[in-house]
Amino acid sequence: MCEFVIGIDAGGSKTIAAIRNLHTGEIFERLFGPASLSHDLEKACQRIKKIADELMLEFSVKASQCVIVCGAAGAGCKENSARLSRVLGEGFFAKKVTTDAQTSLFGAGLGEPIIVVAIGTGSVAMMLDKSGREMMKGGWGFIAGDLGSGAEIGRQLVSRTLVEFDATRELGRKLRISDLIVNKVLDVIGHERQHILDWLKSANATRYAELAPIVFECLPTSKIANQIVVQAAADIKELVESFEQEKDLPVALIGGLGEKIKPFITAEINNRLIEEKGSALDGALLLAEQLLAERILAEKLLSEQETKLTRSKENKNV
Repeated sequence: MCEFVIGIDAGGSKTIAAIRNLHTGEIFERLFGPASLSHDLEKACQRIKKIADELMLEFSVKASQCVIVCGAAGAGCKENSARLSRVLGEGFFAKKVTTDAQTSLFGAGLGEPIIVVAIGTGSVAMMLDKSGREMMKGGWGFIAGDLGSGAEIGRQLVSRTLVEFDATRELGRKLRISDLIVNKVLDVIGHERQHILDWLKSANATRYAELAPIVFECLPTSKIANQIVVQAAADIKELVESFEQEKDLPVALIGGLGEKIKPFITAEINNRLIEEKGSALDGALLLAEQLLAERILAEKLLSEQETKLTRSKENKNV
């Protein structure tokens, strides 16, 4: 019989995991290193497997006594989630590999209807409506989406910087740059054309996102910074409003940039904002309990069907 639930929130910067005794309520939680399935899939899968093993060792329990739910960055790719599921093995009472977006959704509202927008390096919105239906918007990645995200804020900052860079050069002579944010960016990406080209060649979403703090740091004095953040807030507003059929649901902005974007959100959306009730780890544990309930119900129904079938055969033999 299952006595424990395991929840794992595996991300690109860290992994938080916990095991809870369903009878006593005792919980053991630990912080581990990164385990995004998008970065070195095999290494991430092995790390998550090791994490699960260490959690079970803490309570000296077997996999058959546990339900495990892992919400992992990169699990939206079916190949990634299938690989992690295989590595975890078949010994658990029940298991589920899902996205960190889903665990964040269930954590932020603790299973109640809500719209959650996660704003970090990327951006994605998830909705759990009043009928229990889930829907995701955005989350298309840096090349085609992630509007309002740290990576997009950084990309716009670089783009605006390069416009200023070109505008302030005349016959190879440097002219004064009026917006100091431009110099801060050039200090990172280079003050010479070849250095900038080298930076652009190797830049990915993470490196662009690393520039986002400069925007918020320069907000009091930079026109460029204000314009970029206002645009990011407009993108987040559009993401929320894409759930047209659920205009009365509460909204939670989570992730590294959630709090920073809030002051720029329109009053209409701001009136719906709430603080998240729980974390992605809370969501994973909640989903584990739901999975356990579903498994128990399924086994009960199967047992009842088998009993009816047995009685039917016995009656025919009488």
